[in-house]
Amino acid sequence: MKRFALIGICVAALAAGIVGCSWETGDDATSWSSAYNWVNFSGTYRGVTGGLLVTDYTSTPSTPGVTNSFPVYGEGLGSFVANQTTFSGSVDHGNVVPGSVIITLYNAAGGIIRSFADNGSGVLGTGQGNIQYVSGAWNLDLATEFPTVPGYLRANYSYTVSNSGSAGSGAESGATRVSIYSFTASHNGQHLTLVDNNGASFSGKISQIRSTSGAENTDIGQVAGDEQSQRAKITYYESELPADGDSIVANFECSGTSAAYIPVKIVGTLEGTVAAGIFTGRTMNGTWIEVGGKTGDINATTDPVVIVSGGETTPTDTNTAAMAVSP
Repeated sequence: MKRFALIGICVAALAAGIVGCSWETGDDATSWSSAYNWVNFSGTYRGVTGGLLVTDYTSTPSTPGVTNSFPVYGEGLGSFVANQTTFSGSVDHGNVVPGSVIITLYNAAGGIIRSFADNGSGVLGTGQGNIQYVSGAWNLDLATEFPTVPGYLRANYSYTVSNSGSAGSGAESGATRVSIYSFTASHNGQHLTLVDNNGASFSGKISQIRSTSGAENTDIGQVAGDEQSQRAKITYYESELPADGDSIVANFECSGTSAAYIPVKIVGTLEGTVAAGIFTGRTMNGTWIEVGGKTGDINATTDPVVIVSGGETTPTDTNTAAMAVSP
C-alpha cells in the first residue's frame, strides 16, 4: 500500500493550468513531516520495573537481566569503647554478596583485635552476629569476647547492582541531584519532546525510522534538506506501511536542562513491534549525558498504541505558513 500526500490537490492544480505546488513558511519556521509519524512513539515511559529510569552508567549494567559485582575494602563502621559488648549498623550498600563479608575490630593503634566472616547464610563468625544481605544491616554480640580497649571497626564485602532501577537493585541515579522515574514523550512529525517527572523538558528530533522488513520512510533526506535551507515543502510519503510482525527502530537526540540546572543531551533509540495493527513492546534505550556531570543509562517501556495512518505534511508554524500556487 503506497500513499501520496496531497496528490489530489496537485492534480487539481494542474487541471486548472497551475504548475507550482509548495508550502512557504518563512525563514524562521520549522518543517513538519508526517513521514516521521509512520508509527507513534508518544507515551509515558517508565523504568522497566517501575524504579529509576536513568541509572548510573559507571555501576549499572546496560544489558537487562545482567548484574555487576563491586568489592569494598576497609569501609568504616564506627568506633567503640573499652569493654563494649554489642555492635550494630549497616554497610553502605545493600545486595551484599553472601560469603564476601569480613568485619574486623581494630585497636586505636590499628592492630587487629578480631575478625568475623560470614558463612554465606547470614551468620557472622561462629554465631557472634548476623548480616542481612539485602539491606546490609549487621550486628555482633560479644558478651564473653568483648574488646578491653577502645578502637574502631572496618568491613570488607562485595555487593551487586542490576539495571532494573527498582528498590533493592543497588542502582543509583544517573542524573546529578535528581532521580528520574519517567519520561513523557511527545512525537510529532520528526520532532520529539521528553518531559521527566521533575518537570524538566528536553527537545530534539528523530533522525531515522526503519524496520526489520527493510521498509523506511524515504522523505527523511528531503526533510533534512528542507530544514537546512530553512524551507518546509510539501513532501510525499511513498513508503509502505509497517507490516505485521515488523520491528521498528527510530534514532533520536534531545537536549535540555535538568531539574538540577545542568545541560543534558539524550541520545538513543525508540523501538516497538507491529502486531495486528497494534504498536506494542515500545521501549526507549539510550544515554543521559550531562555537561561536566554524570552519564546515565536509560531503559524504559510504555504501553501499546493503535497504529493510525497519516500521510500529510503540514508546517508547525500555522501563522506564517501559506500555500502558494503559481501560474
